[in-house]
Amino acid sequence: MVSVACGLALYLGIQRSNTHDTVAVIPTVATAAHVSGPERQMLSDGSVVEFKPGATITVAFSEERRVVILRNGEAHFSVTPNPQRPFIVEAGSVKIRAVGTAFAVQLGGTEVEVLVTEGKVTVASPSVEMAGTATSRTDSVPIASPDIFPLVSAGQRTSVPLLPTTTIAPVLTISPAELAERLSWRVPRLEFSETTVSDAIALFGHHSPVRLRAADGEVAAMRVTGVFRSDNIDGFVRALETSLGLRAEYGVGEIRLHRGKWSLPDRQK
Repeated sequence: MVSVACGLALYLGIQRSNTHDTVAVIPTVATAAHVSGPERQMLSDGSVVEFKPGATITVAFSEERRVVILRNGEAHFSVTPNPQRPFIVEAGSVKIRAVGTAFAVQLGGTEVEVLVTEGKVTVASPSVEMAGTATSRTDSVPIASPDIFPLVSAGQRTSVPLLPTTTIAPVLTISPAELAERLSWRVPRLEFSETTVSDAIALFGHHSPVRLRAADGEVAAMRVTGVFRSDNIDGFVRALETSLGLRAEYGVGEIRLHRGKWSLPDRQK
């Protein structure tokens, strides 16, 4: 029992935070390696919804329109194009309209944030609708009008208050780095438990253009435990260098892992 408790404490101690990857060797028999990612749901029109943990939706499709109601949390929508059936996400009092695009919607306590990753969407709130803008006869969502509704394009975001306001929400452009960080929850995680370095390398190979190689069988047989973002191969390599005493040799499109850390003269070459 003492051994099990110690092992559990060590495992919890090496879990990765949102910004740091860690790795450790744990004396246990069980081994595993698998990929975890956000829950996904394909809708009847072929559109795909990805859920951040805690998010829930209700789907209300009709012949004229495709409506998805975001009840809680945040979700990313990859919409199948169909100009005859607009795709509408309702989050509280805010409505986001698209035809064929990709965007994330986060329903907060006081506002709704919309972040577009592909294409364009229009965002409407009750106060804007009551301004006398024309609406279609088939639904209550106003026709797209960039002069009245915020028009949000790929790489842009806006936050719309849930309570009525006379102010049109500003649309802000964000950097690719900020966009990637903001939607980092969509990136698959690679989870290792007493996994050999060779198996971990093979799993990373499915998600990264950079090739990892073990220089010899001893390196390949070493074991690692931890959770890593599939797009952070450099963080994984640094963790191996720190925790397993390996050294990484960088080449063109390839990283080779060797036994033993670099000496100071080697690093200066």
